[in-house]
Amino acid sequence: MSLAKGIVFEAKRYWSPVGKAAPPDSLPDVSRFGNDGTFTTAPDWVQLSSGLWVMDFVAASNELVTVGDIGTARTLVFWLKPDSTTESILEELAATGITCSSSSMVYGSWDNCFVNGVDTNTMTTAWQHVAVTSTTDVTMSAFRLGLVDTTYLDGMLSLVRAFLYELSQDAINKIYAAERAYFGV
Repeated sequence: MSLAKGIVFEAKRYWSPVGKAAPPDSLPDVSRFGNDGTFTTAPDWVQLSSGLWVMDFVAASNELVTVGDIGTARTLVFWLKPDSTTESILEELAATGITCSSSSMVYGSWDNCFVNGVDTNTMTTAWQHVAVTSTTDVTMSAFRLGLVDTTYLDGMLSLVRAFLYELSQDAINKIYAAERAYFGV
């Protein structure tokens, strides 16, 4: 799969036995584009029982990862465990991004949403695999994790990827199936 100029945070990159490795102090882009994320205020790192390190954002602390201009994308994929069903998750343009409002994903720049491989926008507070797709390019000129406009995320976020093309539901399901064990799903 061809990746956009986006952040790619892979489980295997930070897979380790519990207590054997510390998480990174920035969010490295492991794609070939090298658009590392910088922390304005770093989220806490939590290691899941699978060994995967995930970012735990606390809204009151204004925790944020800024990547900046990564060009365009047609698919965003990430894992999310929000503390509530109303959260700001990530921004692709200044003040425009993906949120969750009253258990429903809001993804204005995108055409479709898949949660755990299903064509739906319904969210809970459990770990969920989220993919948003578009048939046209979505401008990602102010890509930030943990904030939309002035509202910060309360919750955990991991394995964020941007793709240059629209992934099919089958491709999204393959990613979900390959990664779900990391999150106990």
